[in-house]
Amino acid sequence: MPNSKKIILIENQYSQFKQIYQHLIQAGFTVYPSDKLEDFKNFIDIIKIFLNKRYGGIEEGSRRSIVFNEILNIIKNNFKPSLFIIDYILIGHHEGQTGIYLGQMLRKSKITEPILFLSKAARNNNDILFNLGKELEPRDWCDKGYAGEDILDEEYFTNHVLVKINEMIKKVDDHYFNIINGILNSGKFDFDDNIKVEALSYLKNIVVTGIISDHEKSVLDKQDLDTEESRKKFFNLLKSKQ
Repeated sequence: MPNSKKIILIENQYSQFKQIYQHLIQAGFTVYPSDKLEDFKNFIDIIKIFLNKRYGGIEEGSRRSIVFNEILNIIKNNFKPSLFIIDYILIGHHEGQTGIYLGQMLRKSKITEPILFLSKAARNNNDILFNLGKELEPRDWCDKGYAGEDILDEEYFTNHVLVKINEMIKKVDDHYFNIINGILNSGKFDFDDNIKVEALSYLKNIVVTGIISDHEKSVLDKQDLDTEESRKKFFNLLKSKQ
Protein backbone atom coordinates (compact mmCIF):
# COMPACT_ATOMS: atom_id res chain seq x y z
CA MET A 1 0.00 0.00 0.00
CA PRO A 2 1.52 3.36 -1.01
CA ASN A 3 2.52 5.75 1.74
CA SER A 4 0.11 8.69 1.74
CA LYS A 5 2.28 10.97 3.88
CA LYS A 6 3.87 14.15 2.56
CA ILE A 7 7.26 15.60 3.50
CA ILE A 8 8.80 19.02 2.92
CA LEU A 9 12.55 18.57 2.45
CA ILE A 10 14.73 21.63 3.10
CA GLU A 11 18.33 20.94 2.08
CA ASN A 12 20.56 23.56 0.46
CA GLN A 13 22.87 21.27 -1.53
CA TYR A 14 21.17 20.01 -4.67
CA SER A 15 23.21 16.78 -4.90
CA GLN A 16 22.25 15.81 -1.34
CA PHE A 17 18.68 17.01 -1.79
CA LYS A 18 18.26 14.87 -4.90
CA GLN A 19 19.59 11.72 -3.22
CA ILE A 20 17.51 12.17 -0.06
CA TYR A 21 14.49 12.95 -2.26
CA GLN A 22 14.95 9.65 -4.10
CA HIS A 23 15.22 7.72 -0.81
CA LEU A 24 11.94 9.28 0.36
CA ILE A 25 10.16 8.61 -2.93
CA GLN A 26 11.30 4.97 -2.82
CA ALA A 27 9.86 4.74 0.70
CA GLY A 28 6.51 5.89 -0.69
CA PHE A 29 6.41 9.49 0.49
CA THR A 30 5.31 12.50 -1.55
CA VAL A 31 8.01 15.18 -1.35
CA TYR A 32 8.11 18.95 -1.85
CA PRO A 33 9.78 20.47 -3.78
CA SER A 34 10.29 18.11 -6.69
CA ASP A 35 13.79 17.04 -7.69
CA LYS A 36 13.74 19.24 -10.79
CA LEU A 37 16.55 21.76 -10.48
CA GLU A 38 14.25 24.72 -11.17
CA ASP A 39 11.75 23.67 -8.48
CA PHE A 40 14.55 23.05 -5.99
CA LYS A 41 16.16 26.45 -6.65
CA ASN A 42 12.89 28.38 -6.48
CA PHE A 43 12.10 26.92 -3.06
CA ILE A 44 15.56 27.00 -1.49
CA ASP A 45 16.06 30.59 -2.68
CA ILE A 46 13.12 31.88 -0.64
CA ILE A 47 14.32 29.82 2.35
CA LYS A 48 17.78 31.41 2.06
CA ILE A 49 16.38 34.92 1.75
CA PHE A 50 14.34 34.41 4.90
CA LEU A 51 17.35 33.08 6.83
CA ASN A 52 19.75 35.76 5.58
CA LYS A 53 20.05 38.73 7.95
CA ARG A 54 21.71 40.71 5.16
CA TYR A 55 18.18 41.26 3.84
CA GLY A 56 17.28 43.13 7.02
CA GLY A 57 14.79 42.36 9.75
CA ILE A 58 11.57 40.37 9.69
CA GLU A 59 9.19 43.21 10.42
CA GLU A 60 5.92 43.24 8.48
CA GLY A 61 6.45 44.28 4.87
CA SER A 62 10.17 43.47 4.82
CA ARG A 63 11.55 41.19 2.13
CA ARG A 64 12.21 38.45 4.67
CA SER A 65 8.68 38.74 6.01
CA ILE A 66 7.23 38.54 2.49
CA VAL A 67 9.14 35.36 1.58
CA PHE A 68 8.27 33.79 4.94
CA ASN A 69 4.61 34.33 4.13
CA GLU A 70 5.26 32.57 0.82
CA ILE A 71 6.73 29.64 2.76
CA LEU A 72 3.71 29.54 5.08
CA ASN A 73 1.35 29.62 2.10
CA ILE A 74 3.07 26.58 0.61
CA ILE A 75 2.80 24.76 3.94
CA LYS A 76 -0.76 25.69 4.87
CA ASN A 77 -2.50 25.91 1.51
CA ASN A 78 -0.52 24.11 -1.17
CA PHE A 79 1.30 21.07 0.19
CA LYS A 80 0.22 20.49 3.82
CA PRO A 81 3.05 18.18 4.94
CA SER A 82 2.96 15.45 7.56
CA LEU A 83 6.60 16.15 8.50
CA PHE A 84 9.52 18.47 7.75
CA ILE A 85 13.12 17.46 7.16
CA ILE A 86 15.33 20.50 7.68
CA ASP A 87 19.09 20.71 7.28
CA TYR A 88 20.87 22.43 10.16
CA ILE A 89 23.17 24.63 8.04
CA LEU A 90 21.30 26.22 5.13
CA ILE A 91 23.48 29.32 4.63
CA GLY A 92 27.29 29.16 4.80
CA HIS A 93 28.19 32.64 6.06
CA HIS A 94 28.09 33.94 9.64
CA GLU A 95 25.03 36.15 9.05
CA GLY A 96 22.88 33.19 8.09
CA GLN A 97 20.31 31.77 10.48
CA THR A 98 20.14 27.98 10.93
CA GLY A 99 17.50 25.38 10.23
CA ILE A 100 16.69 25.45 13.95
CA TYR A 101 15.75 29.12 13.66
CA LEU A 102 13.49 28.26 10.72
CA GLY A 103 11.86 25.57 12.87
CA GLN A 104 11.35 28.05 15.71
CA MET A 105 9.65 30.52 13.37
CA LEU A 106 7.39 27.77 11.99
CA ARG A 107 6.33 26.90 15.53
CA LYS A 108 5.60 30.57 16.29
CA SER A 109 3.37 30.53 13.20
CA LYS A 110 1.38 27.58 14.63
CA ILE A 111 2.93 24.96 12.33
CA THR A 112 2.76 21.82 14.49
CA GLU A 113 3.95 19.00 12.23
CA PRO A 114 7.06 17.06 13.37
CA ILE A 115 10.48 18.35 12.35
CA LEU A 116 13.48 16.10 11.77
CA PHE A 117 16.71 18.09 11.71
CA LEU A 118 19.68 16.78 9.73
CA SER A 119 23.31 17.80 9.98
CA LYS A 120 26.95 16.88 9.67
CA ALA A 121 27.43 18.61 13.03
CA ALA A 122 27.66 16.41 16.12
CA ARG A 123 24.54 16.28 18.26
CA ASN A 124 26.45 17.74 21.22
CA ASN A 125 27.27 20.88 19.23
CA ASN A 126 26.71 23.80 21.64
CA ASP A 127 24.32 25.62 19.33
CA ILE A 128 22.21 22.50 18.93
CA LEU A 129 22.09 21.78 22.66
CA PHE A 130 21.17 25.39 23.42
CA ASN A 131 18.55 25.90 20.71
CA LEU A 132 16.89 22.50 20.21
CA GLY A 133 14.32 23.30 22.88
CA LYS A 134 10.90 21.99 23.83
CA GLU A 135 9.16 24.71 21.82
CA LEU A 136 10.26 22.81 18.70
CA GLU A 137 8.52 19.58 19.71
CA PRO A 138 7.65 17.27 18.12
CA ARG A 139 11.20 17.24 16.82
CA ASP A 140 14.22 14.96 16.53
CA TRP A 141 17.77 15.02 15.24
CA CYS A 142 19.61 12.74 12.82
CA ASP A 143 23.30 12.75 11.99
CA LYS A 144 24.12 12.74 8.29
CA GLY A 145 27.09 10.55 9.09
CA TYR A 146 30.74 11.04 8.26
CA ALA A 147 31.25 14.33 6.36
CA GLY A 148 27.55 14.27 5.52
CA GLU A 149 28.01 11.45 3.04
CA ASP A 150 26.56 8.45 4.89
CA ILE A 151 23.01 9.73 4.57
CA LEU A 152 23.29 9.35 0.81
CA ASP A 153 23.73 5.60 1.25
CA GLU A 154 20.43 3.72 1.04
CA GLU A 155 21.22 1.36 3.92
CA TYR A 156 22.24 4.19 6.24
CA PHE A 157 19.16 6.21 5.29
CA THR A 158 16.84 3.25 5.83
CA ASN A 159 18.32 2.26 9.19
CA HIS A 160 18.81 5.73 10.66
CA VAL A 161 16.68 8.38 8.97
CA LEU A 162 13.65 6.45 7.74
CA VAL A 163 13.20 4.79 11.13
CA LYS A 164 13.00 8.21 12.82
CA ILE A 165 10.60 9.56 10.19
CA ASN A 166 8.18 6.66 10.62
CA GLU A 167 8.40 6.83 14.41
CA MET A 168 7.63 10.56 14.45
CA ILE A 169 4.68 10.27 12.09
CA LYS A 170 3.27 7.26 13.92
CA LYS A 171 3.47 9.09 17.25
CA VAL A 172 1.36 11.95 15.88
CA ASP A 173 -1.15 9.56 14.29
CA ASP A 174 -1.45 7.55 17.51
CA HIS A 175 -2.08 10.76 19.45
CA TYR A 176 -5.17 11.54 17.35
CA PHE A 177 -6.28 7.90 17.17
CA ASN A 178 -6.35 7.76 20.98
CA ILE A 179 -8.30 11.02 21.24
CA ILE A 180 -10.81 9.86 18.61
CA ASN A 181 -11.24 6.51 20.34
CA GLY A 182 -11.76 8.22 23.67
CA ILE A 183 -14.37 10.62 22.26
CA LEU A 184 -16.33 7.89 20.51
CA ASN A 185 -16.41 5.77 23.65
CA SER A 186 -17.08 8.61 26.08
CA GLY A 187 -20.85 8.58 25.67
CA LYS A 188 -20.81 12.01 24.05
CA PHE A 189 -21.75 10.52 20.69
CA ASP A 190 -25.19 8.96 20.76
CA PHE A 191 -24.35 6.26 18.20
CA ASP A 192 -24.70 2.51 18.36
CA ASP A 193 -21.58 0.31 18.21
CA ASN A 194 -21.74 -0.23 14.43
CA ILE A 195 -21.85 3.51 13.76
CA LYS A 196 -18.98 4.03 16.22
CA VAL A 197 -16.85 1.53 14.29
CA GLU A 198 -17.71 3.31 11.05
CA ALA A 199 -16.96 6.72 12.56
CA LEU A 200 -13.64 5.53 13.93
CA SER A 201 -12.72 4.17 10.49
CA TYR A 202 -13.59 7.50 8.84
CA LEU A 203 -11.66 9.54 11.36
CA LYS A 204 -8.60 7.28 11.31
CA ASN A 205 -8.47 7.47 7.53
CA ILE A 206 -8.53 11.28 7.70
CA VAL A 207 -5.61 11.29 10.13
CA VAL A 208 -3.59 8.73 8.15
CA THR A 209 -4.06 10.50 4.82
CA GLY A 210 -3.31 13.90 6.31
CA ILE A 211 -6.65 15.40 5.23
CA ILE A 212 -7.43 16.61 8.75
CA SER A 213 -7.03 20.39 9.02
CA ASP A 214 -5.23 22.40 11.69
CA HIS A 215 -8.63 23.55 12.99
CA GLU A 216 -9.90 19.99 13.30
CA LYS A 217 -6.68 18.95 15.06
CA SER A 218 -7.22 21.82 17.47
CA VAL A 219 -10.78 20.67 18.14
CA LEU A 220 -9.54 17.16 18.85
CA ASP A 221 -6.69 18.37 21.06
CA LYS A 222 -9.07 20.51 23.11
CA GLN A 223 -11.84 17.90 22.87
CA ASP A 224 -14.09 20.91 22.36
CA LEU A 225 -17.22 18.88 21.67
CA ASP A 226 -19.43 19.74 24.60
CA THR A 227 -22.76 20.04 22.80
CA GLU A 228 -24.64 17.49 20.72
CA GLU A 229 -24.76 20.01 17.86
CA SER A 230 -20.97 20.52 17.87
CA ARG A 231 -20.34 16.75 17.96
CA LYS A 232 -22.68 16.02 15.05
CA LYS A 233 -21.32 18.95 13.05
CA PHE A 234 -17.73 17.78 13.59
CA PHE A 235 -18.51 14.16 12.72
CA ASN A 236 -20.46 15.11 9.58
CA LEU A 237 -17.70 17.49 8.48
CA LEU A 238 -15.10 14.76 8.69
CA LYS A 239 -17.37 12.13 7.13
CA SER A 240 -18.10 14.43 4.18
CA LYS A 241 -14.42 14.37 3.21
CA GLN A 242 -14.43 10.66 2.46
